[in-house]
Amino acid sequence: MSKHAFKKGFTLIELLVVLTILGIVFSIGYANFRDYSRKQVLESFARQFRSDIRLAQENAIAGKKPEGCTVLDGYLVEFTENLYSVIAVCSPAQTFPIAEVFNPTGITTSPSYFPMPSFTFKALSSGVTFSNEASAINGFQNIILSQVNTSNTVTITVTSGGEIK
Repeated sequence: MSKHAFKKGFTLIELLVVLTILGIVFSIGYANFRDYSRKQVLESFARQFRSDIRLAQENAIAGKKPEGCTVLDGYLVEFTENLYSVIAVCSPAQTFPIAEVFNPTGITTSPSYFPMPSFTFKALSSGVTFSNEASAINGFQNIILSQVNTSNTVTITVTSGGEIK
């Protein structure tokens, strides 16, 4: 065997280059997955929110009264920054909580008009009453679901005619 025989294998430099490339690819993939995962949490919450307010609307249109309610006025949807509530409003001055849903961690709710909005789907009709004067004048209320520390937002609009977009 000669003195200058080549040994098969990789040099330390080659291994370091390969490991560096793998690290960069993994970092980019992880960042994209994390962003996708965050967007999915927001989209899932937006779907749940739309579903809950559509159910409140359907119950109001159908005149579905909770047990103990004598005369149904409508279904109220109220907001705070971290939760929303669906409440059956009955006469005389009775309320029946139907659902109270807390926002997932890192998601906030904000209205297009202040103070925090609430709106009521009127019983046996497709109309909506807004608690906020600006919403009542403009005929719609935007509810903006935002994710903290990202630019991800979903806007849900409820019109005075009862349309949910």
